Amino acid sequence: MYLMPQNRHFDLNLLRVFDAVYRTGSFTMAAEELDLTQSSVSNAINRLKSELGVSLFVRAGRGIQPTLSAEQLFSQIDRPLIDIEQAIQGFNSFDPSTHQYQFNVYALEVMIQLLIGSVYKQIDESKTEVTFRQSPASQEQAVQALYYDQADLLLDICPPDSSMVEAEKLISFGLKVVVRKGHPRIKESITKEQFYQEKHVFINIERQQTSAFDTVAVEGRGKRQLFCEQTSMLSMLSTVSSSNAIASSLDHFADEFAPLFNLNTLAMPIEVNPFDIYMIWHKKHTHNPAHQWLRSLIRESLPATSHSQDK
Repeated sequence: MYLMPQNRHFDLNLLRVFDAVYRTGSFTMAAEELDLTQSSVSNAINRLKSELGVSLFVRAGRGIQPTLSAEQLFSQIDRPLIDIEQAIQGFNSFDPSTHQYQFNVYALEVMIQLLIGSVYKQIDESKTEVTFRQSPASQEQAVQALYYDQADLLLDICPPDSSMVEAEKLISFGLKVVVRKGHPRIKESITKEQFYQEKHVFINIERQQTSAFDTVAVEGRGKRQLFCEQTSMLSMLSTVSSSNAIASSLDHFADEFAPLFNLNTLAMPIEVNPFDIYMIWHKKHTHNPAHQWLRSLIRESLPATSHSQDK
C-alpha cells in the first residue's frame, strides 16, 4: 500500500493534477483538461515528486510513462477522487432554462437522425445547448473522448470494458438487407447463399476489434465480399442505389431512407442479435445534476414506439 506524507499542509490539488496526467499520458492534454498551462502542470508534478520522494513519470520516446510508484499511487487515489467529485456535484442544482451549458454528445449516425429533432424541440427555449457529433470509427477514440472530456455522452454499441464508465442500454434495432430496385439477381427476398455471393458495402465502424456487423451476427460467419467501405450510412445507401452491391442496415434507418434512394428492404437471411445502443458516460458524472438532466433528455427524446430499455 502506498503511504502518503504525514503533512497537514499537503496540497491535495497536486493529486488532481497527477490523476489527469496519469489518465491522459500527457502533460499537454492534462493541462487542457484542467484548464491550466503546461508549465503549471509540470510544476505540480515536480512538487508532488518532491513531497513523496519518488519518481512518478519518465520519458518514453516523445511521451511519458508512469513509474511503478505512479501506478501504485493512481490505483489508490483515482476512485476516491471520483467519489469526492460526485459528492460535491450532488449538492449542485441544474436548471436548463437559466444555466448556460454546452453538452457534446458523440453518437452513431442513426441515433443523431433519430434524436436530433426532438432534442432541439425540447431545448429550444433554454440556454443549454446540445451538440451532436458522429462517433469516431474506433471504440478507442470514442472512449478517449469521454476520458478527455471532449464528449459528455456516447450513444454507441458495445460498452467498453472499463471501471471508469457507466453504461445504460437505450434502444435496440434489427438489421435488414438493402438492395436497389431492379437488381438483376435479388427481388423480394434474399437467401443466405446470395447474401455471401453478392458484394457488400461495409460501414467502417469497429468495436471490440471487429466490424459492427460481426459483433451481432450469430450464424453464417462466412466472409462477406467487399465492394467498398463507407463511414456514413447515408453514403452506404447511396452507393447501393447506384450499383448492384448490397448492404446491411439498421431497420429504422433502412425503413426511413429506402424510399429516398429507391431501395428494397429485405429480411436478413442469417440470424443476428439485436443491435443494441447504449448511453455511455464517465463515472465522475453519474451524480452530476446537469448530466442527469442530459441523460433524461436523451431518454425522453426517443420515439414512443422505440424499444427503449431501462438500466
